[in-house]
Amino acid sequence: MDIKVYVHATDIAGTDITLEQLDLLQDTGLLDEAKEVKVCTHYDWKSFQDMKNEYHDLSYKHFNEDYKEWYEYTTCLEVQEDCNKSDEDFLLLYIHNKGAFTRTVGNYNWRQYMQYFCIEKWKD
Repeated sequence: MDIKVYVHATDIAGTDITLEQLDLLQDTGLLDEAKEVKVCTHYDWKSFQDMKNEYHDLSYKHFNEDYKEWYEYTTCLEVQEDCNKSDEDFLLLYIHNKGAFTRTVGNYNWRQYMQYFCIEKWKD
């Protein structure tokens, strides 16, 4: 079954978390295995230019400042639209840059926990 990955990415406090997640997808082989990886970027497109240069084969959809109050719902709606358009079943991974805005130990640990079980252990 095909795998599709959706990445919710904001530049509120930098793009380091999203880059960490994309690197992890690559290191685990999930990036190569996925049929599609769609990165939904938010706010200032220029903030993501280095990431786009490094991961140029991915699909990008940008949401500008007009969507600031939508938070992760823009990415969730993108997932819903793609699911509704698809005639085929597929496995879906949604990645969120948890803790980008509020950098606490708890948020960091929660993100690491989710990444471990959803990305690092994806074959299990």
